[in-house]
Amino acid sequence: MNRFLDVLLSFALIAGIGGGCYYLSSTGKPIDQNLDPEQIPETTQAPEPFLIEQDNQDMFRGDLILVNQDAEFHGFDEIEEQLEVLLTQKQDCRSFTVTDADVKVLPNAGEHLIQLFNAFFEVEFDDNIIVRKGFRTLEQQKNLYEKYGGDGGNVAKPGHSDMHTGLCVELDVSGSDFDGTGIYSYIPEHCGEYGLILRYPETKEEITGMAASPCYYRYVGTPHAEYIMQNGLCLEEYIALLYQYTYDGEHLKMTDHDGKVYEIYYYPADLSQDHTSIPVPEDLIYHISGNNIDGFIITVETGEVEEITEPETEELTETAMQA
Repeated sequence: MNRFLDVLLSFALIAGIGGGCYYLSSTGKPIDQNLDPEQIPETTQAPEPFLIEQDNQDMFRGDLILVNQDAEFHGFDEIEEQLEVLLTQKQDCRSFTVTDADVKVLPNAGEHLIQLFNAFFEVEFDDNIIVRKGFRTLEQQKNLYEKYGGDGGNVAKPGHSDMHTGLCVELDVSGSDFDGTGIYSYIPEHCGEYGLILRYPETKEEITGMAASPCYYRYVGTPHAEYIMQNGLCLEEYIALLYQYTYDGEHLKMTDHDGKVYEIYYYPADLSQDHTSIPVPEDLIYHISGNNIDGFIITVETGEVEEITEPETEELTETAMQA
């Protein structure tokens, strides 16, 4: 009899446990072992951003630094060691001329400038473009300003000229001024593909603080240059635009002429210490430039490539219009 009672108690205990399992399962606890795993919703946590420590002084360095009447250049102590003589850099290249060995630029700017002029020469077979000026020292700018300062915004204050960056050049043409028209319209039309922009475009005088000029070109890198030129912006407008795009918010997505897709965002410098922890993608190529004001611009190569559709030929376009 006692054994019979023990058996009954065992069955009751098992039934109670089973009922408890069913109750727990019905309240949302994933206990029912017969539940299809695919029906169990996954709970994933966003990965922590990969942080790199960036010296706050780096906000005054990079291809995207803005130097103008309001933003002073801070890199004189180190830039002259990095400059290269453009005449030497171009070597046997005969697609353009350099005034003399005093014309110096940063290596990356010189390399892309040469590529642009080579492409122009292959199309127009013209070698009359002259790079007349490059990097300008603080002393040289002082002399210019004392002589021409205040003359319609043609000369920037000492320390505030984009020519201090080693990224900006002044162009000329044999026998006349460079105006970017005629066969030379190729330069403003294609400079963006080589990371260069027209620094002082027309109608932007109030924004740049300088008189419009067709002969000053500035290296900012791709894809930024293409975006600036395609959207008719000056560098000041582009830097201001990037404040809208943050790491945690929307990124500015753009595609270059080769179809490579980039994402760009701004990150403010942490002025409470001497460095800033910048979130970046751990597994993608990225580039960081200061804006020379208050933070950093991060350019991410997403690894995506969009198909670039060739424009319709003139014959096809005419046929379509007739239809």
